[in-house]
Amino acid sequence: MIRPFDLTRQKRTTILVAFVFSAAIGPLDLLWKDGTLQSHLVSFLDLLVTCVLIHIWCYYDSLDRSESLQKWFRWVVFVLGPIALLIYLFRTRGPRRGLVATVRAVGLFAAFFLTMIVSGEAVTGLLGIGVPDFATMFVKASLRTHILNI
Repeated sequence: MIRPFDLTRQKRTTILVAFVFSAAIGPLDLLWKDGTLQSHLVSFLDLLVTCVLIHIWCYYDSLDRSESLQKWFRWVVFVLGPIALLIYLFRTRGPRRGLVATVRAVGLFAAFFLTMIVSGEAVTGLLGIGVPDFATMFVKASLRTHILNI
């Protein structure tokens, strides 16, 4: 049996892995022009890992709350991505606490986004690779959230 402290640690570890992944994917996201095969592969990898991390976090959270995660939920995560997390938060916490958890989750996604931009600029700056302007990076990173891929 997993103790509640271990579940909290697992959820925090999942968030830490998401930060590390954001830092790693940032430079890769900026290396290739939009529309190239490499750009599409990086976007797909980003989408896949993001969905897996959301599912892992929801799994540990459901164990922490002594609730079962529905079998269909994993497919919802891979179809809706971050929207599935918001559905999960409202379903498990109710309207008021779900809204608070949603605001926290959006804040985390913003922090992941910022981590991606900073790491991308740092690495491309160190390597001397021309970085696109900020507006282009913002649009490219926004599209990568996969909500528009539905």
